[in-house]
Amino acid sequence: MSVNVMSRVWAESMHTGSALLMLLAIADHANDDGVCWPAVETLAAKARVKSRQAQNLIAYLEESGELTVQRGRGRKNTSIYVVTIGEKGAIQRVIDRAEKVQSSAEKVQSSAE
Repeated sequence: MSVNVMSRVWAESMHTGSALLMLLAIADHANDDGVCWPAVETLAAKARVKSRQAQNLIAYLEESGELTVQRGRGRKNTSIYVVTIGEKGAIQRVIDRAEKVQSSAEKVQSSAE
């Protein structure tokens, strides 16, 4: 949980109601870079909405630009969520880290062959 990310959401989000609550639920799971990968059911329970409504809210937040979603890229094929509000470089840092991890994994695999 990142208090910094939650604070940015409270201070800078343009959303209200269910959309704000969903963004706060996501931020509650996020690390300091705004990245997390909770299941939709987990987010739905936290925001007190049905799973389908949670999916709709996530899509709405993504369209607004306050959330980026990489579908099926997280643990157990969950989506990776990046709260992008208030910090322009968060997405690029996540992409850079993912590329480093993938590159390291490829090196280990090629050396094992």
